[in-house]
Amino acid sequence: AMCCFSGRVARVENTRIFARRVDDRTQALAYAMSVSAAEDLAMVLPLPTDPGAGEGAVDFVDLSGAPDLFDGLAALYPTRARGLAPQALRAPRQTLAVHRVGAFEASFVPRPEDFDRLDPRFRLAPSIVNALCARERFGFAVFQLRGLAPAAPPPWWRRVFHAARAPRPAPAQSFHPMALTFRSRDPGALFLPTVHVHDGTLPDVASFDHTLFAQGAIADAGWSPSASPPHDDLVRRAKGVLAGAEGVWRRDMKGELPNRDVTLAHV
Repeated sequence: AMCCFSGRVARVENTRIFARRVDDRTQALAYAMSVSAAEDLAMVLPLPTDPGAGEGAVDFVDLSGAPDLFDGLAALYPTRARGLAPQALRAPRQTLAVHRVGAFEASFVPRPEDFDRLDPRFRLAPSIVNALCARERFGFAVFQLRGLAPAAPPPWWRRVFHAARAPRPAPAQSFHPMALTFRSRDPGALFLPTVHVHDGTLPDVASFDHTLFAQGAIADAGWSPSASPPHDDLVRRAKGVLAGAEGVWRRDMKGELPNRDVTLAHV
């Protein structure tokens, strides 16, 4: 399963997403996955941000102190299989601000037209941006993933004598969760970015390997409740992304599914 990346990736595994409404105007979001790629690139999350908030629509959250966030959420479901339902579903302009967020450098692109203010290595192709925004306008959170490229080329003798052999893909690398809060333009919805961009294309159907988590009043029967709320220590280290003393909902998305984001009614 692949999500929105600025370049070619060999493999993406174990995607996990968490969402909750912080208040009527703000949503929290956390995202984690393992990725294998031959060069550094960016993970891009399209977000239904309030256009009136401009570049202040997103606040990034450093979760380097909570690398176990999703392990902690998964532990709230001691019997994983029970109760899980199948998924039905121009002149030069000022560059965008770059924020140091734990292991990442992150930027917020408030409008599709603002991608030219971002480092070219971390942009989405204009055709992909146009396709993503065909039905609704998005802002884009961009997380630069460093250290994906091999540390050094193989020795000369390996390149000479094994030239015909297909190169081994780089091992998948995991990062601590990416997280942010954003000013949402839809106070009655909870948004989870699940759309996939495959090597510069936006297919109608994609292969999913996602586990979704959410907190709040979820008006969707396909989600399973946790056995208990998240641990207080995890809530503290999650810096406001999680709510304490509140249960968590879970849904698995596995296999070939329509390539679209998940939006839940939040009541």
